[in-house]
Amino acid sequence: MIRLIVALVGLFVLWVLFFSNLTKNQKIIISSIAVILSVLGLWYESTSNKPRQGIVQIDQVTQCGIKVAHTYRSNYDINFCIRNGSDNAYIKRISLDIYAQQCDESNQCQELQRVARDLKVDLKSDMQKEFTENLSFKKVNKDNKVSWAIEIKQIQAFNE
Repeated sequence: MIRLIVALVGLFVLWVLFFSNLTKNQKIIISSIAVILSVLGLWYESTSNKPRQGIVQIDQVTQCGIKVAHTYRSNYDINFCIRNGSDNAYIKRISLDIYAQQCDESNQCQELQRVARDLKVDLKSDMQKEFTENLSFKKVNKDNKVSWAIEIKQIQAFNE
Protein backbone atom coordinates (compact mmCIF):
# COMPACT_ATOMS: atom_id res chain seq x y z
CA MET A 1 0.00 0.00 0.00
CA ILE A 2 2.78 2.39 0.89
CA ARG A 3 4.52 1.65 -2.40
CA LEU A 4 1.37 2.69 -4.27
CA ILE A 5 1.25 5.93 -2.31
CA VAL A 6 4.94 6.57 -3.09
CA ALA A 7 4.27 6.04 -6.80
CA LEU A 8 1.37 8.49 -6.67
CA VAL A 9 3.54 11.02 -4.82
CA GLY A 10 6.14 10.59 -7.58
CA LEU A 11 3.53 11.40 -10.21
CA PHE A 12 2.47 14.40 -8.14
CA VAL A 13 6.08 15.63 -8.02
CA LEU A 14 6.36 15.32 -11.82
CA TRP A 15 3.16 17.32 -12.24
CA VAL A 16 4.37 19.98 -9.82
CA LEU A 17 7.75 20.29 -11.52
CA PHE A 18 6.69 20.29 -15.17
CA PHE A 19 2.98 21.01 -15.59
CA SER A 20 1.98 23.38 -12.79
CA ASN A 21 2.07 27.17 -12.89
CA LEU A 22 3.73 27.49 -9.49
CA THR A 23 6.75 29.65 -8.84
CA LYS A 24 10.21 28.09 -8.70
CA ASN A 25 10.40 28.38 -4.89
CA GLN A 26 6.99 26.76 -4.44
CA LYS A 27 7.98 23.88 -6.75
CA ILE A 28 11.20 23.29 -4.77
CA ILE A 29 9.42 23.31 -1.41
CA ILE A 30 6.53 21.05 -2.50
CA SER A 31 8.85 18.61 -4.29
CA SER A 32 11.21 18.43 -1.30
CA ILE A 33 8.35 17.73 1.10
CA ALA A 34 6.97 15.03 -1.21
CA VAL A 35 10.36 13.33 -1.56
CA ILE A 36 10.93 13.41 2.22
CA LEU A 37 7.48 11.93 2.86
CA SER A 38 8.14 9.19 0.27
CA VAL A 39 11.47 8.28 1.85
CA LEU A 40 9.88 8.18 5.31
CA GLY A 41 7.07 5.97 4.01
CA LEU A 42 9.49 3.50 2.43
CA TRP A 43 11.61 3.47 5.61
CA TYR A 44 8.51 2.74 7.71
CA GLU A 45 7.49 -0.08 5.38
CA SER A 46 10.92 -1.70 5.51
CA THR A 47 11.10 -1.59 9.32
CA SER A 48 7.60 -2.95 9.84
CA ASN A 49 8.25 -6.00 7.61
CA LYS A 50 11.26 -7.32 9.55
CA PRO A 51 10.79 -10.02 12.17
CA ARG A 52 11.71 -8.90 15.67
CA GLN A 53 13.00 -10.62 18.75
CA GLY A 54 11.13 -10.44 22.03
CA ILE A 55 7.63 -10.85 20.57
CA VAL A 56 7.54 -14.53 21.51
CA GLN A 57 9.17 -15.81 24.68
CA ILE A 58 11.40 -18.87 24.35
CA ASP A 59 9.24 -20.87 26.78
CA GLN A 60 6.22 -20.41 24.47
CA VAL A 61 7.94 -22.41 21.74
CA THR A 62 8.29 -26.08 22.54
CA GLN A 63 9.86 -29.14 21.03
CA CYS A 64 7.19 -31.78 20.48
CA GLY A 65 9.37 -34.73 19.57
CA ILE A 66 12.76 -35.76 18.22
CA LYS A 67 13.79 -38.88 16.32
CA VAL A 68 17.31 -39.57 15.16
CA ALA A 69 18.51 -42.11 12.59
CA HIS A 70 22.09 -42.80 11.60
CA THR A 71 22.55 -42.37 7.86
CA TYR A 72 26.19 -42.46 6.79
CA ARG A 73 29.48 -42.35 8.74
CA SER A 74 28.98 -39.44 11.14
CA ASN A 75 25.73 -38.13 9.58
CA TYR A 76 22.37 -38.38 11.29
CA ASP A 77 18.87 -37.59 10.06
CA ILE A 78 17.26 -35.61 12.84
CA ASN A 79 13.48 -35.33 12.67
CA PHE A 80 11.98 -32.94 15.17
CA CYS A 81 8.82 -31.02 15.76
CA ILE A 82 8.50 -27.38 16.88
CA ARG A 83 5.25 -25.96 18.29
CA ASN A 84 4.37 -22.27 18.49
CA GLY A 85 2.41 -21.86 21.73
CA SER A 86 1.91 -18.10 21.51
CA ASP A 87 -1.54 -16.62 20.98
CA ASN A 88 -0.83 -13.87 18.49
CA ALA A 89 2.60 -14.22 16.90
CA TYR A 90 3.87 -15.57 13.60
CA ILE A 91 7.33 -17.09 14.00
CA LYS A 92 9.59 -16.55 11.01
CA ARG A 93 12.99 -17.90 12.16
CA ILE A 94 14.37 -19.92 15.05
CA SER A 95 17.96 -20.34 16.13
CA LEU A 96 18.47 -23.60 17.95
CA ASP A 97 21.13 -26.04 19.09
CA ILE A 98 20.81 -29.77 18.52
CA TYR A 99 23.02 -31.73 20.83
CA ALA A 100 23.92 -35.30 21.64
CA GLN A 101 24.64 -36.42 25.18
CA GLN A 102 25.54 -39.66 26.82
CA CYS A 103 24.16 -40.45 30.27
CA ASP A 104 25.34 -43.05 32.75
CA GLU A 105 23.30 -45.03 35.30
CA SER A 106 23.36 -42.19 37.85
CA ASN A 107 21.81 -39.79 35.29
CA GLN A 108 25.05 -37.83 34.98
CA CYS A 109 25.08 -36.64 31.38
CA GLN A 110 28.04 -35.61 29.31
CA GLU A 111 27.46 -33.56 26.20
CA LEU A 112 29.24 -35.09 23.23
CA GLN A 113 28.63 -32.52 20.52
CA ARG A 114 26.41 -29.52 19.79
CA VAL A 115 25.41 -28.18 16.36
CA ALA A 116 23.81 -24.76 15.94
CA ARG A 117 21.15 -24.21 13.26
CA ASP A 118 19.18 -21.18 12.11
CA LEU A 119 15.92 -22.30 10.50
CA LYS A 120 13.17 -20.56 8.58
CA VAL A 121 10.09 -22.10 10.22
CA ASP A 122 7.00 -20.01 9.24
CA LEU A 123 4.83 -21.03 12.21
CA LYS A 124 1.50 -19.36 12.89
CA SER A 125 0.14 -19.21 16.43
CA ASP A 126 -0.88 -22.55 17.98
CA MET A 127 0.66 -24.48 15.09
CA GLN A 128 3.30 -27.18 14.96
CA LYS A 129 5.55 -28.31 12.17
CA GLU A 130 8.04 -31.12 11.58
CA PHE A 131 11.56 -30.56 10.28
CA THR A 132 14.30 -32.87 9.08
CA GLU A 133 17.95 -31.95 9.21
CA ASN A 134 20.87 -34.10 8.10
CA LEU A 135 23.75 -33.12 10.35
CA SER A 136 27.24 -34.35 10.99
CA PHE A 137 28.13 -35.38 14.54
CA LYS A 138 31.73 -36.58 14.34
CA LYS A 139 32.13 -37.05 18.09
CA VAL A 140 29.10 -39.34 18.36
CA ASN A 141 29.55 -43.07 17.99
CA LYS A 142 26.49 -44.72 16.44
CA ASP A 143 26.97 -47.84 18.58
CA ASN A 144 26.72 -46.00 21.91
CA LYS A 145 23.44 -45.16 23.57
CA VAL A 146 23.03 -41.44 23.01
CA SER A 147 20.16 -39.15 23.94
CA TRP A 148 19.35 -36.20 21.72
CA ALA A 149 17.88 -32.83 22.61
CA ILE A 150 17.10 -29.42 21.17
CA GLU A 151 17.67 -26.10 22.88
CA ILE A 152 15.97 -23.05 21.36
CA LYS A 153 18.25 -20.01 21.53
CA GLN A 154 16.50 -17.20 19.66
CA ILE A 155 13.14 -16.50 18.02
CA GLN A 156 12.27 -13.91 15.39
CA ALA A 157 8.58 -13.22 14.93
CA PHE A 158 5.86 -10.85 13.73
CA ASN A 159 2.68 -9.84 15.52
CA GLU A 160 -0.35 -11.36 13.80
